[in-house]
Amino acid sequence: MDSSDIIKQYKQKTIFNNLIVTFTAKNPDGQCGDLKTNCCTDPTKCIRNFSSYDVKLNFDKGQKLIAGCAQ
Repeated sequence: MDSSDIIKQYKQKTIFNNLIVTFTAKNPDGQCGDLKTNCCTDPTKCIRNFSSYDVKLNFDKGQKLIAGCAQ
């Protein structure tokens, strides 16, 4: 793993954390907070909207890094 991979992981984690705050604020009764600890199931009560497919991919990879799931 070189420095560009480490920077990419930091970016993915940051995107995930920032979007979790946004999603939780928009869905106060939802299950968006569960995404930090569980990436095996998709919470049905968390509405997620992404500005682009690239942001969605970074969000998913950041979730796997933070929740500790296998990539």
